[in-house]
Amino acid sequence: MKNKRFLQTKLSRLNAVVWMVVLTLLVPAHKSMAQVTANDSTALVALYNGTAGANWFSATNWLTGPVGTWQGVTIANKRVTEVYLPFNNLSGVLPDEVKKLTELKFLGLPGNQLSGAIPSSLSNLKKLTALDLSENKFTGSIPASLTLLTKLTSLNLSRNTLSGKIPATIGLLYKLTYLNLAQNGLTGNIPVSIALMADLKDLFLENNQLSGNIPSVIGFLEKAEQVYLYGNKLCGSIPSSIGSMDSLVYFNVSSNQLTGAVPSSVASLTRLYLFNIESNQIADLPNLSGVSSLFQLIVGNNRLTFADLEPNITKMLPGSYAPQDSVGTNKTVTVCEGDSLVLSADVLESSPNNTFVWFKTDYSYISDASSSPVLVLPNATAADAGIYSAEITNSHVPDLYLYRKAVFVTVNTCPVTEATARNGATKVFPAPFEYEATVEVTTAKDENLTLVLIDKSGQVVTQLANLKTNERISIGASLPRGLYYLKSQHGGRNEVVRIIKK
Repeated sequence: MKNKRFLQTKLSRLNAVVWMVVLTLLVPAHKSMAQVTANDSTALVALYNGTAGANWFSATNWLTGPVGTWQGVTIANKRVTEVYLPFNNLSGVLPDEVKKLTELKFLGLPGNQLSGAIPSSLSNLKKLTALDLSENKFTGSIPASLTLLTKLTSLNLSRNTLSGKIPATIGLLYKLTYLNLAQNGLTGNIPVSIALMADLKDLFLENNQLSGNIPSVIGFLEKAEQVYLYGNKLCGSIPSSIGSMDSLVYFNVSSNQLTGAVPSSVASLTRLYLFNIESNQIADLPNLSGVSSLFQLIVGNNRLTFADLEPNITKMLPGSYAPQDSVGTNKTVTVCEGDSLVLSADVLESSPNNTFVWFKTDYSYISDASSSPVLVLPNATAADAGIYSAEITNSHVPDLYLYRKAVFVTVNTCPVTEATARNGATKVFPAPFEYEATVEVTTAKDENLTLVLIDKSGQVVTQLANLKTNERISIGASLPRGLYYLKSQHGGRNEVVRIIKK
């Protein structure tokens, strides 16, 4: 009897263990079937099939295990809330069924091979807070319907082949803190509606085909820390409203077509670390040496001069300010044989730190270095004709060479009497003179005239303005004896006559 009871007890315990095992196997299976709604399940299966799921680099548990264990899928309360499958070889078109994931908060499919248009039906995902479709092969325009996803705080569509304009209603995404549309083929203006994105911290629009001005309303982005607009076709000047962007740390507008001056308001940006305006046509830079946070000021390939760069040199790394465009304007000078050829590189702000070296562009002549911008070649001959330029350096701005634009010199054979010094329309008599000389510039009709008297060292001695041609003008009464050069400027021409006071 004892053995029989003992055996019955053992059997009871064994049955209990068996039922526990069965329940352990069955209950999870039952739960997995009810983990997500039918719509969510359909959408996920469509995503797998529509993007060549069999070729994904990794598809752990997809279509087999419980949905909650599918790689990259997060669920809560039987709804899919996140899908994140980065760099996983998804290809093909993003299926329209994704719109059924109406509780989705994060959709991240960066670094794949997805192509075709971005489905406008994504606007159905009203609870989406982050959308990342970057580094794919999407084409076409950005659907304006995406701007209805007003809960978005992050939108990344960079590194695709998108075209067309940025939706004018982009500002409806007023909760965005991160917007990245870089490295596409977007055209048109930057929409002024970005002013509505009061919480935006990061704005990346670089390497597109955007044109027009940088909108002045960019100053409303007071929380923006990073603004990257480089590699576009933006024109006009940098708006002064940038001075209102108190949080700005990185600002890069290089490789555009910007002109004018950098606004002085930039000097008020106390957090600014990088300011890059390289490869534009900017002609004026304020003194930013007082911005203590500024470490990288990059300004090469513009139209700046030493006057812009000297005050800022401590904020620039070597090479970050060179090269710059040539200075001055192209010019034509005609002289007579035997007269002195006087050329000037006085085309930028004077500085005691500047040095000038004149040269012919065929390098048949190179002058000695001089602190004077004026080159004087006495007794000009036909060999002095040619194209001249001047290399200008500054001891406080190393490794930058500015070049004066070309001066085209012609040397003519001119008849000159003993009593008259002449160059073109300008004559001076008597020549040489003892007390004073008379200047007469003969033209077909009266023209405004300026006379500049230069000594043999190249320094200006006297300048007479507001004169008229076809009048006789007396000069030289107060001059000491010596050799001088008289430059007459009229009708867009410059003529130089060598004169001697004996």
